[in-house]
Amino acid sequence: MNAKNIAAQIRRLNLDKISPWQNLNARGGKIYGADKAPPSAGKISNLSGLNLANEIKAKFSLHKNSRVNFSSANLPSNLTNASNLTANQSSNLTPNLSPKSQSGDYALDVRGLTKKFGKKIITDGVDIRVKKGSVCGFLGPNGSGKTTTIRMLCGLLKPDGGSGSCLGYDFRSQSEAVRLKTGYMTQKFGWYDDLSVRENLEFIARLFAVKNLKAAVSQILDRLDLAPRQNHLAGSLSGGWKQRLALAMCLVHGPELLLLDEPTAGVDPKARREFWDIIHELAQDGITVLVSTHYMDEAERCHELIYIAYGKILAHGTQADIIASYDLNVWQLSGDRAGEAASLLASNAALSISAFGNGYHVTAKNEAALQDAVRGLAIPRGELSLILIKASLEDVFIHLLELHKDERF
Repeated sequence: MNAKNIAAQIRRLNLDKISPWQNLNARGGKIYGADKAPPSAGKISNLSGLNLANEIKAKFSLHKNSRVNFSSANLPSNLTNASNLTANQSSNLTPNLSPKSQSGDYALDVRGLTKKFGKKIITDGVDIRVKKGSVCGFLGPNGSGKTTTIRMLCGLLKPDGGSGSCLGYDFRSQSEAVRLKTGYMTQKFGWYDDLSVRENLEFIARLFAVKNLKAAVSQILDRLDLAPRQNHLAGSLSGGWKQRLALAMCLVHGPELLLLDEPTAGVDPKARREFWDIIHELAQDGITVLVSTHYMDEAERCHELIYIAYGKILAHGTQADIIASYDLNVWQLSGDRAGEAASLLASNAALSISAFGNGYHVTAKNEAALQDAVRGLAIPRGELSLILIKASLEDVFIHLLELHKDERF
């Protein structure tokens, strides 16, 4: 089915009348009932418009002349409200919007976040505090619990333990209200390849019942420089432009919080730099950003950092504070026989050695221990150079990984 026919299906089913909170969950441009789990993320972008239309019709028993029509008169912001329903019916259809908890200067303030899958502990008492309007880097090795934490924060995954607030709402009991004000960009970008850029954005805007939909979509197209490509099929875009489209889909409903899960993976350096410029512009406008990344140069662009490994938070603070708090002794080892020396020093438990360019970074508990180890190599000092340098963020994170062990499994 081509993009024109898909758009016709969307209009015929009156998706602009459907609220995302009438027991619907929007993910990757697809609608699911509350009693039906979504498919794996890897399949989302391959769904056709016909499958979408059929699923919507089956779920809501739509017939040829029927309409899904929820009123949008009375709920705050861009929620729709079924004002003519009974109290019990209404409580099942709308999110809990009771008074906000006190969050002060923090958009995210969560303590003791815990999640298990069977006997496996994925996150173990994780604390997350992120100031409003800041860009917070969320770093850690693969399998450390970053994605699981992000999915719990935005209400897509139920935690086994923990308490706190997200955007002033209780992140557990008011998760639907949190999702309404949150943009979540997954590792697997979700859109319809055979819809145009504009049609993808309009689809998401309808799910969130965005007011002045056409104008809102045009505004986000202009802001992310997507307007010249608005009629291009999403599947035809390059990696960098697909990334921008994914970000635009997170922004079209005007969120206060962005949760970005490795958003720059697989894009070129120029696109990465431009993306980060946009992130900081959004933060200047008051949007809070929590972004996971493996790139140290991206971490250095963040206002603050959270480092997670083995399901636990190992460091939290600004780059300068984290580096200063560990006061590492780091030397740069170079020279014609640096490789040989590094291999011999690697057996010394008091030292940590990592390759950097044409040399090595050697971390030692103290200078005397390192000098003793080097003298024992029987390599003339003229063939080696050992210079004290300033510890980098990467040096600290490698040091933290070596200090701790994964005891979850």
